[in-house]
Amino acid sequence: MNILVGKTPYLNAFPFYNGLQSENGYCIDYVEGAPSALNEMVRKGKIQISLISSLEYSKAPDQYFVLPGISIAAREESQSVGLVWKRRIEDLAGREIFFVRDSFTSVALLDILLKEKFEIKNSTLSPADQGDVEKLIETGGPLLVIGDLALALRRRFQNSETHFYDLGTLWWEWLKMPFCFALWVVRKDFYEANREQVNKFISALKDNVQKNLINSSSLSEDEKKYILNFDYGLDLDILQGLFLFYERAAKLGWTKRLKNVEFAK
Repeated sequence: MNILVGKTPYLNAFPFYNGLQSENGYCIDYVEGAPSALNEMVRKGKIQISLISSLEYSKAPDQYFVLPGISIAAREESQSVGLVWKRRIEDLAGREIFFVRDSFTSVALLDILLKEKFEIKNSTLSPADQGDVEKLIETGGPLLVIGDLALALRRRFQNSETHFYDLGTLWWEWLKMPFCFALWVVRKDFYEANREQVNKFISALKDNVQKNLINSSSLSEDEKKYILNFDYGLDLDILQGLFLFYERAAKLGWTKRLKNVEFAK
């Protein structure tokens, strides 16, 4: 049996995919894309299992089961979800803030932080055209970036007048809760028809994560430190942080409020 699996190219997803192979009972066919593209593909049934933005699950929970015990979450800092901005956050009042189109979880998170933590009610969030991204970076934003681009810009602006405001850090300083950026899901219709094979895949995926966190010899020391900064589990603290995010995102119209998730069993 073939399983179409969504694959994101970002470095923080390395522990999931490195060395993950087809096994007896199923064959993995990867479909690569940015988080926003994978969200759409799994929602439309073009792929069956994927790492998706945490906000996506809350928008269509009736379509998915969450794979238990795995996620991408940050405690204290993310290093790769941040706002590039040359001035203080308070100076964003009344401004248009741009974002790359790869993930809407980070956009909702920024909106929450601006309106509830910093009490900035009158800024606007707009997608940046691809041709404008470099210009915004050069002029000091404001631009919300994620993934490997954000990781590179964090290093680039480390000793610069331009700031890299880490959204994971801002969330942690405010609420002292981890932030769950991504979940693994399987489409319910596919799981119900292929429960045994999918459960084998889930077990292999979880084992693969642990193996790669212990031994990642193909990565540089900086890359290892970056990956080990994340929590790839899905414990009670991470779930509480996730529900808090859903509650606040629902208040601002980004999604509907959820108090639980349905796991594949």
